[in-house]
Amino acid sequence: MLSGRYTVEKHFPVRLRASKNDFNDWNLMPQILFVQSTPPTTNTRDEHGTIARKMARKLKEAVRGRGAHVVDRDIATRPPCLVDAYWKDAARRHAAERTAAQKSRLRESDELVDEVLLSDVIVVTCPEYGYGTPAPLNAWLDNLVRPGCTYTVNERNPDVVYGLLHNKKVVVLMSGEDEKQDKAGEAIRKRFSDLGVRNFELVKMKLAPQDDPDIRQQKWDQTQNRILTVAKGIQSRWGRAA
Repeated sequence: MLSGRYTVEKHFPVRLRASKNDFNDWNLMPQILFVQSTPPTTNTRDEHGTIARKMARKLKEAVRGRGAHVVDRDIATRPPCLVDAYWKDAARRHAAERTAAQKSRLRESDELVDEVLLSDVIVVTCPEYGYGTPAPLNAWLDNLVRPGCTYTVNERNPDVVYGLLHNKKVVVLMSGEDEKQDKAGEAIRKRFSDLGVRNFELVKMKLAPQDDPDIRQQKWDQTQNRILTVAKGIQSRWGRAA
């Protein structure tokens, strides 16, 4: 277990300070994490969730086999535990001061945090059922908020918080009907921004109930091109040809 014992700087100096060419210079295999918050379904009415997963498969195909380690985390079928007061108390304590019960309570969070810290790119699928993010995604994001691991506090001014994920790239894949009122996408951006992420991309396929099959295919083709552009950017980030 990596998280919760020291600051991220001591555990992950390469991940925090690596340039795009360091993956080649040090012969490292970058890791890309796919987080699925859209439930798998055969329900034709749940079109947006189905398309978001389809978008993730397209991006995965574009980066798989190019010297990258792909990790999958399906929080839709296996949602993380909710954060409560007991969890927060355990997270605030130094690892050496935690009881066995507190360590057990944080075990899942440790695993989720370690996946993120070891990943250079995090890809999140998000269904748009309303104006918010689904509960499993909220729980996953809550579990990532760990002092000394994903953020740190200024010793002189506790009100100043520094996010430690500033070296990560986050890609959010969505499908929805309204591109202008993208509440869910902005909410996810804000959560990652609080943890230091500045490299954030949102790919959203906008569909309307009145779209005929030809229009839908045209929109999907446009979305595929956007996804391939994102994949090329990721390969460039790793210092490799896409």
